[in-house]
Amino acid sequence: MGLQVHDDWLDDVKRAYIKLNLTQTQVAIATGLTQATVSQFGRSQAIRPDNFQRICQILRLDWEACQLSKTPTHSPTETPSVPNYPDYPLPLNSSHYIPRSRQEQDCYAEIARSGALIKIKAPQRFGKSSLLLRVLDHAARQCDQKVIYINLRDADQTFLDSPQHFLSWFCNMVAVSLELSEDNILAMTEHHRKLAAAVGNTRACLGCFESHLLPGLTKPLTLCLDQVDRILSAAPIAQDFFGLLRAMNERSIQGGEWQKLRLVLVHRIHSIETFVDLDINQSPFNVGLPIELEAWNCADIQALAQRYQLDLSADQFAQTLEWLGGHPFLTHLAFYRLAKLDIEFSQLFDREVAAQIFQAPLQSIQRKLARDEPLRSAFSQVLATTEPVLLSPVLRYELRALGLVQFKGDQVGLAGAFYRQYFQDA
Repeated sequence: MGLQVHDDWLDDVKRAYIKLNLTQTQVAIATGLTQATVSQFGRSQAIRPDNFQRICQILRLDWEACQLSKTPTHSPTETPSVPNYPDYPLPLNSSHYIPRSRQEQDCYAEIARSGALIKIKAPQRFGKSSLLLRVLDHAARQCDQKVIYINLRDADQTFLDSPQHFLSWFCNMVAVSLELSEDNILAMTEHHRKLAAAVGNTRACLGCFESHLLPGLTKPLTLCLDQVDRILSAAPIAQDFFGLLRAMNERSIQGGEWQKLRLVLVHRIHSIETFVDLDINQSPFNVGLPIELEAWNCADIQALAQRYQLDLSADQFAQTLEWLGGHPFLTHLAFYRLAKLDIEFSQLFDREVAAQIFQAPLQSIQRKLARDEPLRSAFSQVLATTEPVLLSPVLRYELRALGLVQFKGDQVGLAGAFYRQYFQDA
């Protein structure tokens, strides 16, 4: 059974957006939910309880007090601010955000251009979503664009059974985000079905954009697709979908209704083409602006320490870099615990303490390695030596996507000393 916001709290929800300087798109990115779900929350429509709680956490609302089944007891303005735990993408006003100035400025310039295509890639928890928040905010506020955020993780497995099902889902997600009426969405879905039978799935999806989605726009549209590597396991769909994105980008350069469109693609895998056989002329990954987020250096780590008001020495910055490999999220977690006075600096290098601090990201990595024997074997090779290791491209890129290794030419080396201590002793 879903939860919905009590009518008496709807004005407080609006005030929370204003107070925190957030948009629905930013909340969608921060929670990993669709814009449609976030919009339903703000309209007092029922959504899943876990999604309800996640949105309330971002908006700093008391989820138990503001749900419809409860009688409002207090205003969210009286709720104590939540601890600044660095688990979600860092909000626009976060004092702990370390700018990636060059990449940000490149994205800002590109997103203003008709026909823009931006590809943001980095290992998991490297700051992609925090950068994305700023790029999409710039698109909305500075470039006066309509912004749509779609996380491909939200595609149910049933939609991955066939290209037609998936591309129909994709068009419907865009339509819902544009707040088209139910009748218009049903008409578009039927149109897509008939076109797919006559001219194929890709052309049917393009036809839906041309006939139903783009004409009603009064301003440019930035369409952001997060976790595009979600569909790599479904090769036929990946080929059709990536070919569609390339075709959309080419049309946006040519003009007409399509010139309203800008695309932003976000993914963890370094080289998508390694995992799916794409025609060079049908790939969206060899055109557009590539943005790759690298590990932090000592200057970045020092800047973060200053934001957490930590008094560390140059040697301690160097130790942190060697230990964690400049991993942004792990460094955030470490400095957060130091700032909370939970631990001393020397305890970062204790296996049991470090394992507790980094429990959440480590668990997801361990689950992945446990399910994938070839990947686990490849990582064992990296752990067994301090020299660079030559692996197949697929294994090399998958380990990099997890943040476990750094590229050294065509070879890889361990990203941080912490991983050797933790996984060798596990």
